[in-house]
Amino acid sequence: MLRKLSIVSLVILIIAGLMYALVYFIFIPKTAIVLVPFKWRNISPGQKKNSYYIYLGRPGTANDNGDSWIEKKGNYAFYLDVDYNADTIAKFVRIYYTFHTGLFYKTQNLLIDSL
Repeated sequence: MLRKLSIVSLVILIIAGLMYALVYFIFIPKTAIVLVPFKWRNISPGQKKNSYYIYLGRPGTANDNGDSWIEKKGNYAFYLDVDYNADTIAKFVRIYYTFHTGLFYKTQNLLIDSL
């Protein structure tokens, strides 16, 4: 009786682990790719600072060296970081997301591009 119970418990643990891995490594990243803000999909380095402001609006965080935009969708928070050179031309663009629930927490880069 104890042996059957331990086998059933082991099978349940393996199935739960596989489901967790499937959600963490497959479903969360694939959903993030689909949910990336539409305007952010066409962002690339090499543009002037004003071009980004016109296209994306004012950033959430701005300084001399770079700007950051944040957009939240459900449990996802998407971040767009743009770093500028001395001539205010973008030299580096990064899009990444964080996903947070009580059971899952994941941060992953979606795009890193530089000149």
